[in-house]
Amino acid sequence: MRDIEDLLGELIEAERAYRDGSPVMEDKVFDGLRDELAAHPSAAEHEGAQTFLNSVAGGVIEAGDVEHLTPMLSLDKITDEEGLQKFLATLSEEQTVLVTPKLDGIALSIVFEEGKLARMVTRGDGRTGTDVTHNRRIVANVPDSIDAPGRVEVRGEVVMTHEDMAAAAEGRGEAFKNRRNPIGPALARPSHSTKTYDVPTRFIAYSADLESEAGDQALGWLASKGFVTIVDDAFGSAVLPADPTVVMATIEAIGEVTRDPAYDYFCDGVVVSATDPAERDRLGLGSRTPKWAKAYKFASEVGIGILERIELDVGKTGGISFTGVLAEPVSIAGTMVQRASLHNPDQIARQGLFIGARVTVSKMNDIIPQIVALTEEQDITDPELYVAPTTCPKCEQDLNFDKVRPKCMNPECALLTRMTNAVGRNAFDLDGASGVLMEKAIDAGLVSNIADVFALTADEWRTLDGVEGSADKIVAETQRALKGTRLDNVLAGLQIRWVNQTFARRLADHFRTLEAVRDATLEQLFEVEAIKEKRGTEMKEDLVKVTPVINRLLDLGLEPLPMPERVDVESSDHPLAGKKVLVTGTIDGMSRTEVKEALIAVGAKPAGSPSKSVDIAYAGEGAGPAKLDKITALGIELHTGEEFLAALAATTGAPGDDAENDAEQGALFGEADG
Repeated sequence: MRDIEDLLGELIEAERAYRDGSPVMEDKVFDGLRDELAAHPSAAEHEGAQTFLNSVAGGVIEAGDVEHLTPMLSLDKITDEEGLQKFLATLSEEQTVLVTPKLDGIALSIVFEEGKLARMVTRGDGRTGTDVTHNRRIVANVPDSIDAPGRVEVRGEVVMTHEDMAAAAEGRGEAFKNRRNPIGPALARPSHSTKTYDVPTRFIAYSADLESEAGDQALGWLASKGFVTIVDDAFGSAVLPADPTVVMATIEAIGEVTRDPAYDYFCDGVVVSATDPAERDRLGLGSRTPKWAKAYKFASEVGIGILERIELDVGKTGGISFTGVLAEPVSIAGTMVQRASLHNPDQIARQGLFIGARVTVSKMNDIIPQIVALTEEQDITDPELYVAPTTCPKCEQDLNFDKVRPKCMNPECALLTRMTNAVGRNAFDLDGASGVLMEKAIDAGLVSNIADVFALTADEWRTLDGVEGSADKIVAETQRALKGTRLDNVLAGLQIRWVNQTFARRLADHFRTLEAVRDATLEQLFEVEAIKEKRGTEMKEDLVKVTPVINRLLDLGLEPLPMPERVDVESSDHPLAGKKVLVTGTIDGMSRTEVKEALIAVGAKPAGSPSKSVDIAYAGEGAGPAKLDKITALGIELHTGEEFLAALAATTGAPGDDAENDAEQGALFGEADG
C-alpha cells in the first residue's frame, strides 16, 4: 500500500494543476487515486486527507474575501450507465431531472440587491470567494439591473468561445493553453492593473435562488430577465423523467453535439440534477457536493502508439516534467498527436512503462494528450522498465525527490519562467513584456537575467521578430519601472529562493533598502519573521549569486519606491496599532489587498478568519452569515464596514472634553467604554 503522504501529495499537485488550467492527469486516474486515498487505513485520522476528501477543490484554493450566501459546492462524477442508474434510483417516484451540458469555465455568483447588481464573486473554496465586480465589463450576458425586489443570487459559468480566445490571444501576443486558463487571472486582475489586452468572456447562468421554483422554471425566469442560460436551445438541454434509458439517450445526444468542431463552447460532460426544490431538500448536501445532482463525464477519445522515448524538461519552479514521444503520430479527437504528458516517476512506474511499449494515449478533456496505460498486447516480451534520471536534464545537478514531482533546486535552470515571473504583475510588472517576448530575447542571446531587460535599447529590441513596432514602448516601460517599482516587488522580481510576495514584504519592511537586503548577513536574515536556518541559508546563497545583478540594476538607475513607513506599535497613537483585526465582506472602494495594506500601515495585524486571538472585527457588504455567527460566538467586538473606514482614518490625540464623543470613538476600535 502506498504511503499516504505520497498519495496525498500527488492528488494535491494534480488538483492545483487542474485549477490552474493545466491538468496533468485524466479524471478517471484522479478519481481512482482519490478512491485509494479514501480507502487508506490511515485516512480517517489524517487531517490533510480529510481536508482533501471533504473540501471543494480538495482544499487547495485559498479562502476568498466574501462568504457565499450558501456554499458553492462541487459535483460528484459518474462515468457510466450503472452510475447513472444508481443516482436516479435515489430520487422519489414521478421526479424529473434537468440534463444540461457541463461547460468548462469558472463558476461565478452574481448577487442583485433591489434589482441592482451588487457584487460578482468567484467560487473560491466553495465557502468564500473573491469579489471581482470591478471586472464585470469583461463578462458579457450580465445585465446591470433586473426587475426583481429584494436579494437574488444568480450562479453560472464564465466561459470563452473560439472567437473570445482568438481575440484575447491576439491582444496578448501569445496563445493560451486552453479556454479555462485565461479566465481566472482576468477576473482577478486588480482595477489598477496596467495590462492592456482584454480577455472577453461570457456568463452562462445555471441556477437562481428563487423559492419554490423548480430548477428549469428558475432558468426560464432568468431568461426573461436577459440572461443567457444553460437551457437555451443552443445547448441541447432537456427536462426528462428520471428514466435511465431516456436520460442516457439525451446524454449521448449532447455528447455528439458538443464534440462537433462547430460547437462554440468546451464541454466535458453533462450535469443531471433533480428539478423539484422539495426533492433537493430531501436529498440534501454533503460536505463538498450536493446529493441531488451528478456530473456525467464523457469518456476521452484514445489512440494507440509506440513509446519511442521520454523527454524531461524543467518547469517554472524547477519541477521536472516528463513527456512521452511516440514513434509515429496517432489521431485523437480530430488531431494528430505525437507528444503526450506523463505525470511523474511514480505514475510511470505504476503504469510499468518501458521504451518500445505499446501505449494508450488519451486527450484529457480534449486538450492535453496523456499516456494513460499500457495496452494488453505488447511486442516486447522481457522489457526493461523505465527508470527516471536522478539529475537535472539542464544542469546535471542532483534532483530533489522530497515531493511527488522531482525538482531541480538550481535557480539557473528555469530561465524563461524566472524571467517571465520577474517582468510579471507581482514583480516589475512590465506592460507588454510577455513570456513570448522573454522567450524571443533569451533565444536571441539578449537576456540572461532581469538586469539585461532594463539594459536593452530600442534598437536591440527591434532585432526581435514581431517587436519592431513596440520597441520604444518597451523601453519606456522599463524606464518607468526603474523608478516606479516598490521595494518588495523589486525583491520578488529577483527570483530568490523562498522570496515570494509574503517574504518580499517582510524583507523590505525589515531592511528598508535594496542595498541593505543585498548586504544582509545570515544572522541579520534570521531577525526577520519566520526566517529560520534552512530558509535563511538558501536566501543568503541566492543573494550572493544575484548581487552582480542588483549592482547592475542600481547602475542602470533603479530606485525602488519606499515601503510605507513602519508603525512603532508601542509608541503609535493609532487605536488599531498592535491589534489583530479581521475584516470580512466587501469594503467600499477597497480590494482585499488594499484592506490588508491599510491595516499593516497603521500597525495592525490582519486576520484571515475568526479566532480567539482576534481583537476586533469589521463586517462589510456581503459578509457571510456563518462567519458573522462565529465572530459573535467567540465574543469578538463587531463593527460595520463604514466604521472600519472611520477607524483607519482616525488617530488618538489628547483626551477631549466630550466624554460621549470619546466613548463613541473608542467603540470603533473595540475599546472598553470609559
